[in-house]
Amino acid sequence: MPQKEKVELDDGMNKIGGIMLLILFFSLIGGYFVTNSDEYISRKYKEFNEYSFEGEVYDKKEDQKGGGANVTRYLHLKTGIIHRVNISKYYDVQIGDYVYKPAKSDTVYYIVKKKDTIKAMENSYLKDYLKTMSKE
Repeated sequence: MPQKEKVELDDGMNKIGGIMLLILFFSLIGGYFVTNSDEYISRKYKEFNEYSFEGEVYDKKEDQKGGGANVTRYLHLKTGIIHRVNISKYYDVQIGDYVYKPAKSDTVYYIVKKKDTIKAMENSYLKDYLKTMSKE
């Protein structure tokens, strides 16, 4: 391949690479604004609030991909629901215990056999965020 054609090919590849980087950059910026918009957060909160589930815990799993404190913990319910929980609830709830979340509520009830019922507010950070945004 002659030197001139090689230089032209390299220039063309550099231009294509630059355009691809710009597209990636603007896609990331757009994705950031979409996931942090008030409408998106409000929709996510309403989805969780209106969602209801219940069932007996038959399995507990940890997803080690996050590593350290970022390990994701799940309770598998016999009804087919996989519920994500924080570390304290994960160790308090055992296999055979019952989990219940009524519709139109942020409260999840963990009915533990060997202790009292654990009542946990979930997604309260989204609720607090929406309250502060509505005040502004």
